[in-house]
Amino acid sequence: MATLPTPILYLIPTFDPKFPTSIQFSYYGNQINSKRIVITNNTTGNIVLDDKQLGMKLTYELSANVLQPGQQYTARLQVYDFDGNSSELSQPILFYCYSTATLNFIDLKNKVTTSSIQLNLSYLQSEG
Repeated sequence: MATLPTPILYLIPTFDPKFPTSIQFSYYGNQINSKRIVITNNTTGNIVLDDKQLGMKLTYELSANVLQPGQQYTARLQVYDFDGNSSELSQPILFYCYSTATLNFIDLKNKVTTSSIQLNLSYLQSEG
């Protein structure tokens, strides 16, 4: 079987793993039939996800609650064509997962009637 060109993962912005996210990549070669992603916990070195998805779209749809907030991961991707040919795994991309931060207004009880206001905000994220 022939080896396909290696895909390139785009940078993965930090996201809250409680929600699904799309991981995008580029690839130039035969039309792909499926893609495989391998995600490793960067601290432990353990593979936390090794999954293959059908589809020609150049994104991998990561389901919610697969990863944990407060962790650092690396992702690598491989593509397959309709003839069963595969690429090598891509170069790893480092990314982080954090829970969604909360932003609260403190002591803002009155209706704002001017273009200049003074207020206090509270920013909280469980990972620090």
